Amino acid sequence: MRAPACTAAAFVLAVASATPAHTAAQEGDRPVFDAHVHLSEFTGGGRWIESQAAADSIKAVFTRAGVRGGVGIASTFDITRWDLPDGMIRAIGFPCPGGHVPNGGPPCFGDAREFPDLAELRSHLASGAVQALGEIYTQYYGISPDDSRMDPYYALAEEFDVPVMIHMWHWNQPGGPPCCPDYRISGGDPLDLEKVLTRFPRLRIVVMHAAAPFGRELTILMLRYPNVYADVSGLLLMMGMPPLRELAEGYLAELAPMHSRLLFGSDNAYMIERALASLDQVAAFTEDQKNDILFDNAARFFRITDGRSR
Repeated sequence: MRAPACTAAAFVLAVASATPAHTAAQEGDRPVFDAHVHLSEFTGGGRWIESQAAADSIKAVFTRAGVRGGVGIASTFDITRWDLPDGMIRAIGFPCPGGHVPNGGPPCFGDAREFPDLAELRSHLASGAVQALGEIYTQYYGISPDDSRMDPYYALAEEFDVPVMIHMWHWNQPGGPPCCPDYRISGGDPLDLEKVLTRFPRLRIVVMHAAAPFGRELTILMLRYPNVYADVSGLLLMMGMPPLRELAEGYLAELAPMHSRLLFGSDNAYMIERALASLDQVAAFTEDQKNDILFDNAARFFRITDGRSR
């Protein structure tokens, strides 16, 4: 969730000033699927809300950047009633530390619940109104992703065959996120997901932020489990910050052998053009591999046909 370098607003301003903009016209309108988009708008002072208004503004961003779809994330079942951009999958994020979405976000599920109601979630999964679980904030919440409290949700995801997208990331955050005193670097070790996959072998998992800095562990996991993919959100924004560019480039190069299972993600749709420009600058990927990361890998993982998941 967001970039843990500083407050979300400060990170956005830093990247915006450092990275050139990208437009679809520059790249021949190649298709893009943004696998990591928070339906949020900033309200000042590092705070933000999830809303229909945010979804409306994201539509314009998607159109400008040539985005054909994405995964829209919110921690409220109100998302099931929102009008989202074409091709966008609705995803529910949890558990919420202290009942709030991490990094300045609103109360979860309207009443500061930490976990969503299982019966209500089942109903939305059965109707297709919710099509993914994530961002899963176990690292922020201070528990391992294989914590038994997550098992009922993994069981639902496996039953309805929907993806689970799990936050795993820790770079450039002195002292840890101020929202979440139980946040631990070790909570982002992707090898902990093997315990989850052992209990739920049909689960389709996206490791968000590509588990930086655990690149070797992520590669080992992906080699063993073909139903594990990773998004490169956060890393692409780091490419736009000169002090961090070398770290991000090196990490992406380490993941290059797994390019067919990497997904493009902006994390924040207002930064999508900057993230696209950063991907263009990654020397470790060929142009064909970049196109796969932008759309084709997501089309396969999310089973997209005619711009819609199935």
